[in-house]
Order: sequence, then C-alpha cells, then structure tokens
Amino acid sequence: MHVEPRVRPREHPGGFQQGVTVQQSRNITINGNPGALAIFTAQNSDGSKLRGEAAAIQYSGTTYMLIGLMAANAPAQRSSEIDGAIRSFRALPDASLINVQPAIIQLVTLTEAMSGASFVQRYPSTIASNLVYIMNEIDATTSLARGTVMKRVVGGVGQ
Repeated sequence: MHVEPRVRPREHPGGFQQGVTVQQSRNITINGNPGALAIFTAQNSDGSKLRGEAAAIQYSGTTYMLIGLMAANAPAQRSSEIDGAIRSFRALPDASLINVQPAIIQLVTLTEAMSGASFVQRYPSTIASNLVYIMNEIDATTSLARGTVMKRVVGGVGQ
C-alpha cells in the first residue's frame, strides 16, 4: 500500500504516469470512505499490455493508493477479484492485527546433521511445518547435513 498524504482522493486518478491510458474514472465511496477509482491500460517495459484498477481512498486524514494489475488478456474473473480487493478497504479495529510485525525469513546454518522434522522442532517457525518443508524443498524425512543453510519464518500473524 502506498500512502500519499498530500493528495486528495478525488483529484488523483488523472495523475498517472506516461504510457498509462485511463479508460474510465469516477468518484466512489468504499465502506464510508471517499475516494476515486480509475480503470486503465498500460504497456510494460517489455511491450506487453497490462490493465488494472487504481483507487485513491481517504481514511482518517490519509489517502491510500491501491493498485491492481493484470495481463491485458487475463480472464474477466481477475478484474472482479482486483475490484473486490480494492472494495474491501475498511477500518481495522483489532489491535492484535494492527500491531502485527512482518513475517521475516531467517537463514539458519545447521551446526549438526538432522532430519527435516528435527529442523522444524529445533528451529520453530511462525508458519505451519508443511510450509517450512515446501520453502526448503524438503520433507520430514530428508537428511540435512551439518552446514546446510535452511530457512525459517519468524514474526508475522502466527507469532
């Protein structure tokens, strides 16, 4: 999410970068918050065509810019998914979610040989064990040599 506190939401959609063509723009209200929405097309640096939606939504004195992009030939379902994500913008009153620190991937160099199951036990992550196995391309029975560099996740929602 990009914050632009000096921009008024109803003024923003016309201010896109060069190479972006606004197809349609309008004022909107999303969950009681005033804003503006633009549907646009653009050309990527490799020449491929893109389409997307951009919304500038004002909340509590700050304007939030939400942008969704897709390939120009993406199914219409993608457009409705992006629109749904943008329209889901709302206040988040749950302090336990507001104060969440980001999840961080931490590299661990093994000081001794162990199995995948031993790794997830000795170096716990804030994500499920099966996801740790996937991101390390191992399973519970994989033999890991001393000195192997492994990934674990710390922080985030599961902390």
